[in-house]
Amino acid sequence: MKKLILTAAVACSAILSYAQTGQDRVAIYKQGFSYPQCVRADRIDSISFMKIEGDVSVALNVGEYVYDAESKTGTLYMTATRSANCTAFQCEIVSAEQFDAYTEGEQAGIIEQNGGDLYYDDFGEGSSFNGISVPDGKDYYVVALAYDNWGTPCTVTKAKFSVPKIPLVGDPKVEATFSDITYKGFKITITPNEDVSSFGYLYAWKGQLELQSGMMGGLESYLNSFFAASSNKEITFNGDANYYEPGTEWELAVLPKDAEGRYDQVQWFYTKTATYGDGVTTPSIDITTPKYYMSQWYGDNGLPVNKATLRVEFTPNSGCNCYRYGVWYKADFDKDSEAIIASLATDMDPNSWATSYYYNIEPSYDEYAIEPNTDIVIVAVPKAADRTWGEPVVINYTTPASADPASASTMSAKTCGIAAPISKSIKAQSLAKIQQANNNGRAATMPFMMRPAQKSVKGAASGRTLKVLDLSK
Repeated sequence: MKKLILTAAVACSAILSYAQTGQDRVAIYKQGFSYPQCVRADRIDSISFMKIEGDVSVALNVGEYVYDAESKTGTLYMTATRSANCTAFQCEIVSAEQFDAYTEGEQAGIIEQNGGDLYYDDFGEGSSFNGISVPDGKDYYVVALAYDNWGTPCTVTKAKFSVPKIPLVGDPKVEATFSDITYKGFKITITPNEDVSSFGYLYAWKGQLELQSGMMGGLESYLNSFFAASSNKEITFNGDANYYEPGTEWELAVLPKDAEGRYDQVQWFYTKTATYGDGVTTPSIDITTPKYYMSQWYGDNGLPVNKATLRVEFTPNSGCNCYRYGVWYKADFDKDSEAIIASLATDMDPNSWATSYYYNIEPSYDEYAIEPNTDIVIVAVPKAADRTWGEPVVINYTTPASADPASASTMSAKTCGIAAPISKSIKAQSLAKIQQANNNGRAATMPFMMRPAQKSVKGAASGRTLKVLDLSK
């Protein structure tokens, strides 16, 4: 048995020693692709730069979109004519709003990756594609990507068509009310009228829903894809606003559907969370370092390792609505202290996707893996109820010469590992050199993001398939 194991070990060693290591790679980064196309440099025979005269494109002519009430799908008549140098093309349907958000190079990459079949023949007069299922009342493109005889993706062409709005059955509407409003959240009740068969709903920090749905074919399509209630009954649920700034506006979007499952426009409702600070007392934060002890972390090899750990506690006073904090090595802090403090005293960007846990509100603590006899700076900046930033609290601190031993209770209660850096938080910056564990049970989330499914449509009259590209992925 020992001989067999030894023989296997020798064989593995031989294989590893023979394996190719260290070769250069040639990576081509194409617009519209999220990953490079790579080839080992030693396998490239030659690289040529060729010039092909003439246009490589597809001329598109799209007719009227005809809706069939029985099948609840539509038919599209169109022609596609290749130029003399166009060998083949890909052809799809895409939301005009989504597609226009990309450059031509990105558009070519999108079609190339997602476009499906290559067509080597023109679509002549009378070509039709039916069974097309897309949201009504919106503009779409038929898009084509032309290829030359070398298989090179070339020109992108597009032709717009509109899907008319189909009259709804009745007047589906909802009412929404907010109750139990605190600085942490609120309760939402949505009540549909008798014309509503189901509805989609979504809430977020004000301004975020439009941003998040902009690349998803609009908010109506977004809600229709993922947030439809299973019935037309009244629902009540809790809205979580914890770790966002207290005293800010929130929005609720509801999309009611009629008896045929069709919808019109989103209905909007708004509320404002309560403030946490009293609005009178000057905001401030008490910073303490009650514990310096040995605790488990993940090492570079992924295995548990004991490290000296500093617990830092932050306690806001009655005038503090919320606050932000970070920990730096003193040498790093002294290099650019003003910029570091300014980065903490920064409001959440209203023009970007909001991420929860940007602010701290109640007393909290974090733990950092820091070696003994290390000079650090702990900074916290409070924000008042009137949304103005207060004076920063700056603590210079040197860790003790040795850390206390870890108790059994501490070892079992503390999660082993590093908390993921909190998105858009100063903690992501302060983690550059100090290992940190978050013990408040928080995790960065994007609770409002989902990905709609991809759909395909088949042209029964022509036997060809036109894909409806989903650019929200």
